[in-house]
Amino acid sequence: MILKRKSRYVLVRSSEPINMGSKDTMIKFCIDVEKIMGIRNYSSSHLRIAKVTDERYFIAKMDRGQECHFILASAFIKKINGINTGLQTIKTSGAINNLIRISKTLH
Repeated sequence: MILKRKSRYVLVRSSEPINMGSKDTMIKFCIDVEKIMGIRNYSSSHLRIAKVTDERYFIAKMDRGQECHFILASAFIKKINGINTGLQTIKTSGAINNLIRISKTLH
């Protein structure tokens, strides 16, 4: 029997413009999240950046049940790729299209 992993999407806003589309910034962000979440929670979450909607907004994708760990970890991140910033969770959803629509209204 093949089970499908159910995912959750989290819309995150940065206080400063950061380039989450670049691979270097994404890697450093994921390393910071891993340090805070712990290796076990990070590896079981299958965290990835699903979409960068703006220089201040991005959508992270993870397995269902792990979004609370990600939200807590992202609240403690104060610097990404040398840029002082704060991350705020706007909304979580099971569908990415809802979050894309919301992020476009927030610009």
